[in-house]
Order: sequence, then structure tokens, then C-alpha cells
Amino acid sequence: AEALDGFGASGHGGAGADPVRGLKILKIGVIAAGAAIVAGTVALIVAAGDRLSRGGGASGTVSVDLPAGASVEDAVPDGDRILVRLRLADGAVRLVLIDAGSGLRRRVIDLKAPR
Repeated sequence: AEALDGFGASGHGGAGADPVRGLKILKIGVIAAGAAIVAGTVALIVAAGDRLSRGGGASGTVSVDLPAGASVEDAVPDGDRILVRLRLADGAVRLVLIDAGSGLRRRVIDLKAPR
């Protein structure tokens, strides 16, 4: 079996094993791991910068247009979203789910009384 796999009984290479080759493999592994750490750090910094540039930070002003004659009855924050309950001009109730960072409407639900 030793003749087939080139390793001695210890499994770490026999008398003919090249210690320099093992060090080269270790060196390549360490360099690859270091490069992966640097690439991951750069990706994290780029993602954070992108999020901040799109208004994902804690500061800034976002405007949301309301329907004509509507008034806000209630607003409940939930993470990066806000659920707003509006009373429309005709007396109907509308729920609007708004993205807090961008001000975009994610979902609109009109509540209607049974007929």
C-alpha cells in the first residue's frame, strides 16, 4: 500500500517526502485565506457604503404623499417599515406599509365595511 500512495506508516510522507513542498502548500493556503479575509472585508465595506448612500442610515428626511383629504390616524414602526392608518376624505380607512428608509409604499390595504 505504501508503494501506491507514497506515504509511510505515519501517513505524513515517508523518507522520500519533500518538506519544502509541504511548506509551499502551507504558504499557498495561508495566502489564499488572507486574500479571502481581505475580499470579505472589502465586500462588507462596499455593502455598508451602498446602503448608506441609498438612505439606509439613521438620518435623513423622507417625504410621503398622502391622498387628498386624508389624515393619519395612527403610525406603528416595525423595524425598517412603518404601518400607517389613514382616514380618507370619504371616511374609509386605508392601511399603508411604508419602507422607512426610502418612503416607498410596500403595500396598500383598503378596509371596506360589509354591504
